[in-house]
Amino acid sequence: SNPGGLTQYGIAAVIIAPGAVINRNGVSQDRSVANGDDPFDYTDGDDTDKDTDPGIDLAANYLDLVAGTEDNASFINSTTNGFILGPVPNLTNDQFIVITAAEVIEMAEKATLQAYQTAINDYLAQTGNVYPWLYNYAVPASEAISSYYPVDSVWATELANNLNPGNVGRVPTIFGDYFTEAGSPPFETKLGGSLSLDGLSTVGGFPFLDGPALDYQTANKLTGVSFTDIADVVGKDGRLTGTMTTPETFTYEVYFWEYDHDEPYMGGWSVCGDDGDDIPEVTDCNRNGLLMPTPGVANDRRLDIIRLTISFTLSGVVNFDMDYTNPPVISPPVAATGTSHASITGTYADVISRPSLTATWERYEHYHEGESVFVTSGAGTSNGTWTAAEMDNFNNGPLSLELCYYPELPDWVFDNEWHDSVMMAYASDYRPDVNGAAGDCVTNPPCLQINGLGGINNDKVSILVIAGEHGWVDGDTSPAVAPDGFFTNDVGDVFNLEDSNLDTIFDFRTVEDTAAPGDTLRDKILVIE
Repeated sequence: SNPGGLTQYGIAAVIIAPGAVINRNGVSQDRSVANGDDPFDYTDGDDTDKDTDPGIDLAANYLDLVAGTEDNASFINSTTNGFILGPVPNLTNDQFIVITAAEVIEMAEKATLQAYQTAINDYLAQTGNVYPWLYNYAVPASEAISSYYPVDSVWATELANNLNPGNVGRVPTIFGDYFTEAGSPPFETKLGGSLSLDGLSTVGGFPFLDGPALDYQTANKLTGVSFTDIADVVGKDGRLTGTMTTPETFTYEVYFWEYDHDEPYMGGWSVCGDDGDDIPEVTDCNRNGLLMPTPGVANDRRLDIIRLTISFTLSGVVNFDMDYTNPPVISPPVAATGTSHASITGTYADVISRPSLTATWERYEHYHEGESVFVTSGAGTSNGTWTAAEMDNFNNGPLSLELCYYPELPDWVFDNEWHDSVMMAYASDYRPDVNGAAGDCVTNPPCLQINGLGGINNDKVSILVIAGEHGWVDGDTSPAVAPDGFFTNDVGDVFNLEDSNLDTIFDFRTVEDTAAPGDTLRDKILVIE
């Protein structure tokens, strides 16, 4: 029984083992091969591995009938038809054991805590021993945890609305694999990438010898990101798609130089480079008498200069066609801080196509000695716009996706709703925003205290608590139901006594419930560190 769905009673399974052959109300049990088809003998004309005559497989040939009414071979769950445990002389020698619902939950709880411990330990190792930010219990469990925080422009707003600024809460996580092309749920990410110009591009009839790498990084997120299989498209096997709700435009100016048109042709345009200030400008093209760049010094040579302006916009639905033959390179996570979560970046090398570009060029034929200004009109100047075909001369460089990095738990933790009845706590001195402090619970005392665990009870750095009655609530006949149908908005309906007030003191499951003497609390606690 499970009265009110609140408590774990009842039997989950019965495992039965028959004894030796006896008479069932005067009829001897027959377990011989001759009594029906041998399921492993295909010479008898039966080419299946199941009997057409159930004789040998009949449950009554193994399990006993007691007093003509209680039949262990009848698997019916009712108050009038149960199982009789033997031995009862001349009636039954059947043996059985039962597995209770509470025992099943006990095993599942151990597996759940082990999964959390593995995930937290891995997170600590990957982020330089920084604990994750914890999700606020006041937020409904059905509210999806964003893969990229903060969703607000002001971190304090995000912290106040969604994240526990203390040290107790729900462990946020992204379930499933990161950066997978198949089966990935929609997520949010910031994009980064690069473009480069190959040597076959031409302007003014002359080829470009070199092209710079133009790097970009979005300030806003691409939302609803997913991977789509497009294997039927030649040369492509996947598409990364998402929506850029806040458009971003990236514009680059790049200068190239060549000999002045009155001097011998050198064979192509070379990128001017940079004098160290990361600002594209015509003075980056300065050359001395030996054609060597001379940053900060006036130009000594008559040169031709081309200014190439490249622009592209990410807006609305954005698609990147990819070749996933080579898996992404995953960078080490960036540790959490007082203003951000830990993040992890995956970089894809094989990008086939990206949003369209526009490019215009301006040529100045007489960049004279001593000049520092790019002339845009008059004698010796020309300009134009590259065609769509010429845009293909831009190579797609690597594309990177940045995700918020959380302890990654198995899917079954979420599928079975264990995350609704698990919370984590760590001492104040170990919060992400004070990471690097003394870490001895002296700067921000105290360490966590656990009653009933044994040993020293007030020196625990971090713990995980799991509700002892997962899927139910602790005896509350009128639990507060959250908008999502679960009970996790009211931690008092999930955890017992000291475990439900989100302070630094907890009760291990062997502690007696002072409100109900004789009743042992059921919350399990795992000490992580």
